[in-house]
Amino acid sequence: MEIEGLYIHSEYKLPSDCQLLFGGRSLRVSGRIDLFASDRMDLSGAKVLVCDFKTGKDAPLSPKRMASSGDSLQLGIYLEAMRSLGAVDGDVRMVKAGAAVDSSLSMADLETALGSLDKVGRHIFSGCYGQLTPDRTAYTWGFELPLACVLIPADIRKQKYEKMLLEMDEAKGGIR
Repeated sequence: MEIEGLYIHSEYKLPSDCQLLFGGRSLRVSGRIDLFASDRMDLSGAKVLVCDFKTGKDAPLSPKRMASSGDSLQLGIYLEAMRSLGAVDGDVRMVKAGAAVDSSLSMADLETALGSLDKVGRHIFSGCYGQLTPDRTAYTWGFELPLACVLIPADIRKQKYEKMLLEMDEAKGGIR
């Protein structure tokens, strides 16, 4: 994608009112985009190029793999967030040092790439989901949330807590 009249935004924090649809329900998303370029200062009607710098062994971006396994889903969400903020066209690019070619995904690919968001939404709004990645590495200490995480809505947490207490009561013969 070629962008004329370039405006560069570094370490761009998504606005607090940025929302996407997950499972048919709107959910606020947050994050910090490493770098993006746009053809205008305001995102309304803009063409954007979102760049995410990677150091690991991430596979090249693939809409089908993103939808089926969640690989690099964060990048698709960033591009969808740009669209929700008014961008009309754009790409997201994974930039890796030493890579011969940066892999990218276009807004036209988002319908396929974000096909799993309804499933993710069901997990979020039911409160039934888990983290598939290790929560500790040789480089972490103490308790840390994953870099890309979502909070379970308060009403769902309350329902889960009440259900857990009820199950504990039943397991103890009704005694707390």
